[in-house]
Amino acid sequence: MGDIHSPGYVQLNVEFEFIPVSMDNSAEDFWVQYFDGTTWHTVATYARGTDFDNRLHYAAKINIFETDYTFPSGMKLLFMCDASGNIDYIYLDKIRVSASTQTDPDTWLVVVPSDYKGEVGMDEIAETGIRIYPNPATNVLNIDCEDAGAEIMIYDLQGKVVKEISCNISHQTIDISYLDNGMYILRIVSEEGSRFEKQIKR
Repeated sequence: MGDIHSPGYVQLNVEFEFIPVSMDNSAEDFWVQYFDGTTWHTVATYARGTDFDNRLHYAAKINIFETDYTFPSGMKLLFMCDASGNIDYIYLDKIRVSASTQTDPDTWLVVVPSDYKGEVGMDEIAETGIRIYPNPATNVLNIDCEDAGAEIMIYDLQGKVVKEISCNISHQTIDISYLDNGMYILRIVSEEGSRFEKQIKR
């Protein structure tokens, strides 16, 4: 796919979404495999009943570190479904591969809410009158909001609401220092409707 050796990358990030259909039991799973120029390695395994259930929408991120695997000039990735073949499918979408020169251990596997419309870019958020930054964030989130009636809910990866925010002033600074590091999902409800986006806490 790409040269991840010459630029000095130390980490490969693989993000994707999937919906499993008719995976029957815990012996049926799927793998993400990485080719280091010589050998294929299984870098992630997702099993029915342990990691996922049928017909739910999931988002996942895995990391591949140079300290664990060789980074060649032409790496490859493979998604392999290990099922019985009786109409067992894993539907994959929004596969994004990136590399970095610094390590970031954050990984996730989260059920995507049913009205999720995909990751929202900053420009699209600005058009609705709501801007949330920075991302990643450490101790605080800044919220610029032109819609006085908007509400923002922060969910952890178990689907629990850990913070609710009312946009009653044009700019707010929200303390998130008490939250564990990792990924959260923001649900933004405004006159434009409801949307979701991912937020990283470091």
